[in-house]
Amino acid sequence: MKRIYLVMTSEDEAKRIERQLSLPDVSVYADSEGKLHKRLNAYFVPRWFLFGSNGALLSKQSEGSALGNCGCGGVR
Repeated sequence: MKRIYLVMTSEDEAKRIERQLSLPDVSVYADSEGKLHKRLNAYFVPRWFLFGSNGALLSKQSEGSALGNCGCGGVR
């Protein structure tokens, strides 16, 4: 499983964040214009989305709690 952080910032800042995190299987992507944030309605934190290997959206957090009723048994 790979974690992806989508940040509303520049490419350079996203690369800096990725280097600073230095975590395996984590990628940070820049959404400088907020197009993906708008499309995913990803404006509160924390916010998670679960995509299948084919890119299909399988599940998403729909409330502001830490686990958002993900049904994941407390796995974060």
